[in-house]
Amino acid sequence: MKAWIKTKIIGTGTEEDPRRPYLANQSGAVSMMEIDSNTCICRVAGTPDQINVILADPEVTQLTDKEAREIIKSNTRTAI
Repeated sequence: MKAWIKTKIIGTGTEEDPRRPYLANQSGAVSMMEIDSNTCICRVAGTPDQINVILADPEVTQLTDKEAREIIKSNTRTAI
């Protein structure tokens, strides 16, 4: 199962504690794009149980494909 989410970034950015998305203590495959220094959007994949736990957390907002696409477009710069 896959889902787009908006969540906070955790971790200090060191080798021992890399910056990563908050996933409600669940693991899974994730692609992350920073929106600002404290927030990111992610495409997260995992079992239905893992995804349901992530989506139930109040720190996580589920996004539609359209919402995620709009955020990605607004945060991507094209070099000319």
